[in-house]
Amino acid sequence: MPRIVCDCGCQSPISNPLTKRGLYRKYKRGHHPPTPWRDRLWEKLDKRGPLLRPDLGRCWRWLASFDRGGYAQFDTRKGFEHKAHRAVWKAVFGYIPVGLLVLHHCDNRGCVNPGHLFLGTHQDNSDDMTSKGRSAKGEQIGNSRITAACVRKIRRAHGTSGAGYRSVAKQFGVSFALVRDIVKGRIWRHVQ
Repeated sequence: MPRIVCDCGCQSPISNPLTKRGLYRKYKRGHHPPTPWRDRLWEKLDKRGPLLRPDLGRCWRWLASFDRGGYAQFDTRKGFEHKAHRAVWKAVFGYIPVGLLVLHHCDNRGCVNPGHLFLGTHQDNSDDMTSKGRSAKGEQIGNSRITAACVRKIRRAHGTSGAGYRSVAKQFGVSFALVRDIVKGRIWRHVQ
């Protein structure tokens, strides 16, 4: 049998050259050259994803792992995991300035299409969420104590009877500040 040496260039002999399938090993264990992270990144996506917004084109589906929040994640093999959309941004456009986020035009957390991504601040992210109607309002907020019907009753009780904030608050079992903010339109603006 011929002497088999490692293909990495170290010329070390491979002691067990046959794999379980009967194929010859090309590299000594631990000598396999690592695939660059950019090459591995492009192997993990499918460009035939869903068409969520026709004006943007198709989303690119991430085929690897996702975090608990539903965002695609990518391991750079340096012990550090990136959100996949951030890794795609770095691969295509380069540097992400400190303090900026990579946001999605398509609102698909698993999308890694660079055409759907843009840079923005936390405020930009919040404004984008609000403009698209994805922010929780009223009863959708988990710790909301009152309903839209209760808000209407509070406004009627204050407006028709001329009762003060404290008496209306006592009647409904809520705080003075809550009644004041509802009546002044600071909160629950979406309820008429």
